[in-house]
Amino acid sequence: MKTIVLFKFVLLPLVMILPVTRPLESESTTLSVFAGTSLCAEIARPLLNIPAEAQCDRTKWNLTLYVNPRTQSPTTYRLSSEYGYHIDNRTLIMKGSNVREGNWSIATEVKADRYATVYRLDPSDPQRTIAFQRIDSNIIHLLDRDRSLVIGSAAQSFTLSRIDKLTNAAFALEEVSMKRLASMPNTHTSAPVRVFGGRTPCREVAGQLKHPVAADCMKLKWELTLNQDPKTSNPTTFKMRGTLFRDFDREGKWAILQGRPADENATIYRLDFDKVEKPLFLLKADANILFFLHNDGSLMVGNSDFSYTLNRESDSSPKSN
Repeated sequence: MKTIVLFKFVLLPLVMILPVTRPLESESTTLSVFAGTSLCAEIARPLLNIPAEAQCDRTKWNLTLYVNPRTQSPTTYRLSSEYGYHIDNRTLIMKGSNVREGNWSIATEVKADRYATVYRLDPSDPQRTIAFQRIDSNIIHLLDRDRSLVIGSAAQSFTLSRIDKLTNAAFALEEVSMKRLASMPNTHTSAPVRVFGGRTPCREVAGQLKHPVAADCMKLKWELTLNQDPKTSNPTTFKMRGTLFRDFDREGKWAILQGRPADENATIYRLDFDKVEKPLFLLKADANILFFLHNDGSLMVGNSDFSYTLNRESDSSPKSN
């Protein structure tokens, strides 16, 4: 009798052991962190999920933008916010907070006579999209649905300042300004006028104007009136009021200049005070928003409480000019 031996073959899955690698394309690294405090305006509430009935007059923003470390292309963002109201000039009572996350993109748009770089949060969802115009590497400003810079008030602006600010290249702005100023006509009576207001951090502007301030100076209030020739609209005189000038209002002449670092088409306002040694320079972002500049043409960078922004308040001419 023969014995039959049966062999049973079991097929096992083939397992390959591969070295563990991290997919760089899916990683993100921090590009920049922007922060600021704005009005709790109608435009901000839905963007930051602030209830319509919430008691709110101030909103604090903190925006982190992430990019692919290899390509530097946008990946994700994290926007945290707090909101509350003031009970006095220095005390802010916080009522709530929110965090939203998603993807972001960079776009180039035509605005007026130049191109603008725009950062869009959640660009694929029009109902949730938040757009900021990049003023430079250290400053971004909120845009409305019409892609115009949102106008703040004499109390707060919709500017976010970079926390880890970058240093801009120096530029001989003052020398160029003096040449331009000499060629600007400045003759007729001063009308119409444009009025701007805002609150800024204290020390940089005071230092530029050689004006002493207390060690605990947190902010400065400003009201700037720009007068123009009624026939030609050329600059004539200005008046500056504010915390820095409690003794008396400052007056002088102003001029419109062109060009600053990395933007040869930038429009600059130069203010020459009658009683102050150094001039003051302002970048015209549009007809309604001005930013303070250093004498080298770089933008002054604010903090999480105040930006170096002036908002158009009132005047005798249309704001769309």
